[in-house]
Amino acid sequence: MAGNIKRHQVVIVGAGLGGLTAAAFLQRFGIDVHVYERAAELKEIGAGINLDSNAIRVLLRLGITEEELMEVAVPLKEVWEFRNGNDGRVLYSEPFKKEFGAPHVVIHRGELHSLIKSKVSEDAITVNHGCSNVEQDDEGVVITFENGVKVEADVLIGADGGRSVVRNAVVDTPPKMRFWAAMYRSLVPIDQVPPSERVPNRTAWLGSRHFFMRYPVSGGNY
Repeated sequence: MAGNIKRHQVVIVGAGLGGLTAAAFLQRFGIDVHVYERAAELKEIGAGINLDSNAIRVLLRLGITEEELMEVAVPLKEVWEFRNGNDGRVLYSEPFKKEFGAPHVVIHRGELHSLIKSKVSEDAITVNHGCSNVEQDDEGVVITFENGVKVEADVLIGADGGRSVVRNAVVDTPPKMRFWAAMYRSLVPIDQVPPSERVPNRTAWLGSRHFFMRYPVSGGNY
């Protein structure tokens, strides 16, 4: 491999939740890791995410404190509540159980992303680098980016989403799947929500061919 190309022990393609989590853990073990992201900047995008107790235990091991988490997350009292979509009757509910060992929360994806990003050193993330090609030999991996830059790594981790270039370099491209469904997401300020519905539950109203779900995020502000 070329001697004038930057080399890392580990390169991660994709600075989403998975890529940054992997980078943060590798840094905690003193491993030289660098993350390359296609986007020009890392923004707080997305909507709500549900995090079970096992996921929270991972975040705590990452060094995120429960206090930091609770500034933006909402712990659930009912981890699931299903209602009839026509009349609102509760069909099933599952309360949070303390024996789970960690809270079960809902959180805005952007705020979760920022928390995890805070555990990765800034100089280990490079934006505006979309992966275009991957080549591997007995000495390691060469990653080529759309801007012509090349880097080398002992190990490459692909965290570059549904159109992953890294995955396609390892396995055959999977067949395209069609889902005849549409999903709409929105954030509603809490002061516009009826007081009776301002509850720390994850509730789904079920219909014959559709359903509606709501839960609080951003520390209960939405």
